[in-house]
Amino acid sequence: LTRLNEEKNGKTDQYRDVTVYKVDQQSASAVVGNWIVLTNKGELGKSILDRLLDQKPSETNTEISGTLSANAQFKTTYALRNADSQAWAYGNIQTIRDAGAAKKFFEGKAENPLAEALVGGIQSVLQHAPFVTADMKLTEAGLTMKFQTPWQSEWIPEERAWFFGPDSNGSAPILPEIPGTLLTLSTYRDISQMWLRAGDLFDEQMNDKLAEADSGLSTIFAGRDFGEEILGALDPQMGLIVTRQSFENVMPVPALKLPAFALILKLRDAETMRPELRRTFQSVIGFFNIVGAMEGRPQLEMDMAKVNDVDLITSHYVPEKKDKDSTTAAMIFNFSPSAAFSGDQFILASTADLAKQLASAPAARASDNGVNTQMALHAEAIRDALSDNREQLISQNMLEEGHSREEAEAAIDLVFEFVRCVKGAGLTLQHEKDSLSLQLNVTVNENP
Repeated sequence: LTRLNEEKNGKTDQYRDVTVYKVDQQSASAVVGNWIVLTNKGELGKSILDRLLDQKPSETNTEISGTLSANAQFKTTYALRNADSQAWAYGNIQTIRDAGAAKKFFEGKAENPLAEALVGGIQSVLQHAPFVTADMKLTEAGLTMKFQTPWQSEWIPEERAWFFGPDSNGSAPILPEIPGTLLTLSTYRDISQMWLRAGDLFDEQMNDKLAEADSGLSTIFAGRDFGEEILGALDPQMGLIVTRQSFENVMPVPALKLPAFALILKLRDAETMRPELRRTFQSVIGFFNIVGAMEGRPQLEMDMAKVNDVDLITSHYVPEKKDKDSTTAAMIFNFSPSAAFSGDQFILASTADLAKQLASAPAARASDNGVNTQMALHAEAIRDALSDNREQLISQNMLEEGHSREEAEAAIDLVFEFVRCVKGAGLTLQHEKDSLSLQLNVTVNENP
């Protein structure tokens, strides 16, 4: 590479009798003993060469001082690594903090409630943890990557106790299995406490927005305090399910077919909150109709049913005459907002079918396995959902990329081919006795 770049900056140089091969002003490589050093910063490269040339182990001590092999923390961690892993990494978080890198991340405040809900507790751990490790295992079945860091309960401040729960023992629920599921997400998050501690978690500008939102939401909920009385009525164990929609024997059919999704929540005081939430849901449907009428959208028609202990409130958009038998209807016909109450379970779904399925399925079960958050992707259902929209994806590719139809089909089919090779994927955040781990699993089809 140096010789190929001779006309510009490529040249060889000497540093302490070592030949340095330079590609440009900074990037270079050199060989010392049985080590090859490659760097994009000259000064860093020199410091590494100095270390290799000057510090040699003695006959009685094979460890070179100032290196990882002489670092007690690293040696202990390295000894505990998974011996079956193909790759293992160690990062000194303390050094990163001391250097002032990623200062905003280590300040302790998230930018918005969504970021706080996703990583707030992890952020608190990384503000104190001395190091993080990562290992990767690749087999014929797929890929596993695990990131792990030490854990101490006192690292979680009071304002973030909502993330891991009392004594850091909050666990995600086990969700019911629904045919055609694309994605499931189960987690433990005491959103009520996060909302109430917003003053400690967010900056002044974000708190002003939340105060405005709180006022509007309290109005929708008939004057009830949104953070304390509404969110406070929900158990921290919650789940999200996304499934493929079937439009068989349904009219009109939207041109773009979106998946259905539902939130699965548990009520702390079902007897009190069920009638309150029923009335609120009906009010929200009425509000949607008022706004929809002003914007020229179809109106929602509502139905109510009660079967044993299950209350169902479903709705559907009433199409205009010209859209009644359409197979390329507007996107809004993907939705039929619905709510279901079954025991202490509250289901809020984008479609009536999914609400009915979840209401009749076994309720989400509590778990005590230390899993704080778990997400799973099911590739077969994702592929089927993409297939439902193949023509739309091809048309979009032609418009955005300027491709011919043949080129667009090839590009979309490549995506389908990739998805066909994957069986599923999962992400798990788990708190164990003295560690916090984040594990990614990707499984592949043996005969795609």
